[in-house]
Amino acid sequence: MNKASGIGTERNVLTIDVNQLDVTNVYDGGIYITDQDDLILKDLNDDATAIDTMVTKKIVATGKLDIVDDIRTNQNFVLASSDQINIESNIINSGKEKLTLTATNDIIQIIDAIVLGAGDILIDETDNVILKALTTFEGSIAVNSGGCLEAIEVRSLNIDNVRNVLMTSGYK
Repeated sequence: MNKASGIGTERNVLTIDVNQLDVTNVYDGGIYITDQDDLILKDLNDDATAIDTMVTKKIVATGKLDIVDDIRTNQNFVLASSDQINIESNIINSGKEKLTLTATNDIIQIIDAIVLGAGDILIDETDNVILKALTTFEGSIAVNSGGCLEAIEVRSLNIDNVRNVLMTSGYK
């Protein structure tokens, strides 16, 4: 999808039923998409990103959500799944806004990194969370897991502006 003036609205979400999605060049409006099943966010137009945008966005999959190519943004970004989120590539937010990942089942970061400039990261999961590398330069990091929580590298790098890193697990 390539549109300059927004895709869906907060009140009128664009509902789709596709296997793969690539969204680029959206500089006005927002991106509000709900997919009816499993969804793969993938580079389909050879620009090296699955999502490359400068507006607020919310992408929801009613099935599993797989991120196989980079996501680049500088605004609020919500990725949600009624099943599981698999992260196989970078999620980079260069702005000061929040990145939210939420799923009913697992959130699994397989490779690469989630990096935010000055923004906050919220990962909210009712089951298990497995993270490889999670970094914010000025923001806070909150990870809530209803099940098992495994994190290899979680960093908040701004020494002058110490922010919170909070990780909770319901695993017993």
